[in-house]
Amino acid sequence: MGCCGEKIKAVASIVGGNVGYLAEVLLRLPVKKCIATDNRTRACQKCEKGTWLTIAEFVSWLKSQGIKKIIQHIDELEILPELPKQVYKKKTKLFCMVCKCFAPAKVREEKNSCPMNKW
Repeated sequence: MGCCGEKIKAVASIVGGNVGYLAEVLLRLPVKKCIATDNRTRACQKCEKGTWLTIAEFVSWLKSQGIKKIIQHIDELEILPELPKQVYKKKTKLFCMVCKCFAPAKVREEKNSCPMNKW
């Protein structure tokens, strides 16, 4: 499939995890949860590379990198500069500084793995 195939897989994984998260949180739909998902979430919460950002802060970081660069490296976001480290405060969401993923969405996709090898 070449490089485009990997990019399509990366986008599909991102979309799949976010759809599952939104279905669970916003629509209050029962979503298949498993012990592995809960364990992954706890690992992300305890990880030194976890960061708590508002959506505005995350979008600001994305803009600072440039949409072209983000799209070009969608299957290897680890090569981009890390997200800023922030502690938890109200209205923030958990992201990974390394892979730039929204953690609650990433942990729901079984085929995803942690860039820090925590799960």
